[in-house]
Amino acid sequence: MASSSIDEMVRWGAANGVSFDPKKTEVMHFSRSKLRTTPAVRHGDVEKHPEAALRWLGIWLDSRLSFRIHVEKWAAKAKAVAYHLRGLTNTIHGPLSSAVRSAVRACVEPVLLHGSEAWYPGKARPRWTQPMKDLPSGNQHLLQRMSKAMNQAMRAILPVWKTTPTTILHRESGIPPIDQLLDARRLRFSARLKSLGESHPLASRTHPPRQHTYHDLIKRRYQMQTENGFRTRLRRTDELLAPCARPKLVQRRFQQEETVPLQAASKEKTASAFLRWLQSLDPLTLVVYSDGSLSSEGAASYGFTIHQNSIPIADGSGRLGPAEVFDAEATGALEGLKAALNLRESVTRNIIICLDNLAAATCLRGTPSDSSQDVFLEFQALATSHGAIQVRWVPGHSNIPGNEQADKLAKAASSFPDPEGALPTLAYLRRIARQKPKEAFKTWWSTSAPEQYKRLNLKATINCPPELSLPRASLHHLLAARSLHGDFAAYHERFDHDDARLVCSCGRRKAPDHIFYCRKVPPRHRMRLAPSPNAAVDLAIGKDFTKFIDLSKNSAFFGNICPRY
Repeated sequence: MASSSIDEMVRWGAANGVSFDPKKTEVMHFSRSKLRTTPAVRHGDVEKHPEAALRWLGIWLDSRLSFRIHVEKWAAKAKAVAYHLRGLTNTIHGPLSSAVRSAVRACVEPVLLHGSEAWYPGKARPRWTQPMKDLPSGNQHLLQRMSKAMNQAMRAILPVWKTTPTTILHRESGIPPIDQLLDARRLRFSARLKSLGESHPLASRTHPPRQHTYHDLIKRRYQMQTENGFRTRLRRTDELLAPCARPKLVQRRFQQEETVPLQAASKEKTASAFLRWLQSLDPLTLVVYSDGSLSSEGAASYGFTIHQNSIPIADGSGRLGPAEVFDAEATGALEGLKAALNLRESVTRNIIICLDNLAAATCLRGTPSDSSQDVFLEFQALATSHGAIQVRWVPGHSNIPGNEQADKLAKAASSFPDPEGALPTLAYLRRIARQKPKEAFKTWWSTSAPEQYKRLNLKATINCPPELSLPRASLHHLLAARSLHGDFAAYHERFDHDDARLVCSCGRRKAPDHIFYCRKVPPRHRMRLAPSPNAAVDLAIGKDFTKFIDLSKNSAFFGNICPRY
């Protein structure tokens, strides 16, 4: 059957002037079980035998779609880069750890996670026979192979000894475990799926199946279902985030005539220029000030006020559903424009919309953004129908009366009840997709942190930790004091290092906190251990690590007083 299909394809190509190279033809038989026979396929006079794997758009496909070969190949590439970076560094010399971390995030992580949106199903997947029940995804062996490459990359970043636990490497490098990196990729992909239009092929495949209609006169086992109810990887990824209004594919909008830039000077100069421009306006001109706000509880709200001859004549405010300040700014501008158009004298008056969000003002004048796209399109339609409407940017919190009043109205509206049935905006979902990996990393660290780190009260962050900006030699001593894996007497005795030097030049045993008590440290360099010695030492090694660095540098402790050899 496959050979006849190829013959038909070749005949179609000959009729349409298209040729197919047999050298580029690959054959693969897909099956959930192990294949007993793998018949060849003929392409013209060439017989093509099935390969172990074939590559399509950078994704390696095997016969069972286990993606084992895909992970092996891309993990090998990532590990090669990690070994190269590790060869450039050690515990003393090499580039700053922050620079190596940037190289890892740019050159190792994207290679290692390439195509994960297509193959990674998450921690669980539905059963084939019972789709409503989940079972473990069973890809731990793939995650372990990927973790080996990432571990090498983290050891290239951090100047630590090879016995340092992997848990500590994740915290100190600011790189989460591989399963969290994959989950973050899924969340990003879910947010991208929400930004696709309804007519996009991927968007149509994320829709849940419709209720099947059965005919009473036909037995159900003979009735074919029109849609597959199985929750595919794509559908499960789309379900990670709540549904939102999908944007439309619109053409970029360009101004026919040259317009004044929204911002052409600094904030202070723009504020003074705006006040002078306000005095030169026609007294009958309507100026609408709008603003958006986001409370500490995450409530998005908007407010607007309408001025005529610097006198407020109308105002309004409201609360949005799950949204961001950007969405509130756009909604405030739209509602302010509607209120101005409802005024009796607005037909013959110029209307100027003033808001302090540069991104929202740009979208009001130009191409609408994907988030709150319907709001921008409605605003532009009203502005086009009226004609005499301008959009200006005003600097916020610059003592401009109208803007300050709109800001107060927006903040007061955050206490309004949450509107029922409001869908989240795309900007809100994108923030959730960025926020969830951060929270997951912090939660993981709070439960997985070693005992020696719990007393330091250090938090985990996916951003670059500030310690990585230290020289590698200084950072090595700091991380050794934190992890207890360094040139210490207890460490050497634990691993039976017979040739190690166990005591300081002062005669006391080497310890992580010995630098704070060594009698050979000059008194002018010693640190005051208050309110209690243990608390002061933990603070100097932990959050206030600059004290440890200054003490070791000023006293030359690790070079002269307590050398390794």
